[in-house]
Amino acid sequence: MTSLYALPAPLALSRGIPGPLSGDLATLGPDFEAACREDKIALATGTDEESDAAYDKVSNLVDRILASPARNLAGLQVKARALLWCRSGSLDLGIEDSGTTDVKLIESIIYDLYEMIGVT
Repeated sequence: MTSLYALPAPLALSRGIPGPLSGDLATLGPDFEAACREDKIALATGTDEESDAAYDKVSNLVDRILASPARNLAGLQVKARALLWCRSGSLDLGIEDSGTTDVKLIESIIYDLYEMIGVT
């Protein structure tokens, strides 16, 4: 069994470089951003049917983002944006304050990703 500490850090992550989007996230990321803009417009000015259709489009993209592996920091940033949409823009993750280090680390990683995409 290989020790976690023996694994080299990926070059892009060790240098803080997001790297290009790859795989399905290369198209899902931009599609998601465009659908979010459409959803915001439909919510503000559209009919209930238009708003529901725009919401369903974003929701479908979020499901596809969830199923797509992130291969680098840019992919994780797409997933962080999708999480933010799921939380209706709320930065509160709803994670109980268990006080355990693993939960604190998960929360810290997500907040770091939020900061990287410009949400604070």
